[in-house]
Amino acid sequence: MKIELLLPSVDDNVHGVILSEDFELTPTEKRVYELVCQGDVMCKQIPPLISGAVPGLVRKGLVEIYVKDVSSVRSKKMKFLRKVI
Repeated sequence: MKIELLLPSVDDNVHGVILSEDFELTPTEKRVYELVCQGDVMCKQIPPLISGAVPGLVRKGLVEIYVKDVSSVRSKKMKFLRKVI
């Protein structure tokens, strides 16, 4: 699957983020985005060497971070990443 097909067009305005025409992802951002495209991913499942690309993807409006309960017995919450578009 090509990342370019999944990226928003210039006309799309995702959460108030204005995307430029030269919108490009670094190789690390592409790897993280491909992981998130497969389904929701726990933040701690992303390898440490590529986890630095997450803030850039959030700023570009491609992914969002949300908190979800992971245990029905205790109040344990974890951070997850999901694709916005």
